[in-house]
Order: sequence, then C-alpha cells, then structure tokens
Amino acid sequence: MTHRLSPEQFQENLDHFQDTHADWERYNNTAGAYGRCYDASCDYDAGGPEGHQHEGEHTSVHQFSGFTGDSSRADLRHGPYSDEQPNWTHYAAVTETTEGPMAVDWTYRQFDASADFPHVEHLDEYRKRWSTGPDPAYNPMTGSNNPTKNLRQY
Repeated sequence: MTHRLSPEQFQENLDHFQDTHADWERYNNTAGAYGRCYDASCDYDAGGPEGHQHEGEHTSVHQFSGFTGDSSRADLRHGPYSDEQPNWTHYAAVTETTEGPMAVDWTYRQFDASADFPHVEHLDEYRKRWSTGPDPAYNPMTGSNNPTKNLRQY
C-alpha cells in the first residue's frame, strides 16, 4: 500500500529538502536548473543527504516529454532548446498525498524563470503541459526503469 502524506507532512518534506539541499544545489535559477531535472528529482525522492522529515513509500520519479507549455518563457541560453515544437524530455518527482498525486519539479525554472520554487501542482494539471508522461523514469546508470526505491506508473 502506498503511503500518502498529509498536506502538512508534504510541506514539511518540501521545506526540509529545500533548506538542506535544493538551495545549495542552485536548482532555483535557470542556469542551475538546466539539465539537472533527473538528479534533482532522484535527490528529492531520496530526501537528500539527510533524508525526509516523513519517510515512506510516497514519492517516485517520472519522465515527461513533448513540452506543450509556453516555450517563450524558457531560458534558451542554457541548453539546446528550440522555439519550434520543443520535444524536451524532463523528469519530476510525484508525491502521493491525501489530496492526490502532486508533481514536484525542482528545476521547472528552466522552462519559466518566474515559476514558484519548487514548482508544485496536482499531477493532473502538471501533465497537461506534456504530450507524454508520466512514465517510469529510466536510470542510465543501471539501464533500468527503476532509478529510485519506489517507482509507480500513473
């Protein structure tokens, strides 16, 4: 059975990871966010070096592709992006909460520098900006679709 976090527990995990790891990694700016979505999502899934405030089988990493959002907000200086029909592949964490699955994107500012940090929204809303996904994330180090301890398909 999947563990679901209350809104308070979810916020505590977000705050703890941000305070102990995410700000240090500079995921909060477009240059620091570019190309680090997989690492950031896996780090968050694991809770960073200190672990989560609330441990459990509640977070997994997923791949999204074919960005359909407003590509004019993307920082085109920090990657091989194109204004025309971007087919970007991206990773985000998904956390099960009592209010449903929430997408947690620590590097979303590469797509929109003015986005909240971290970018958090219900998975149903988040997936509307992608043509495919969420799919189980592929781990290039192991060659498997299991980069972290608990990966689920939605």
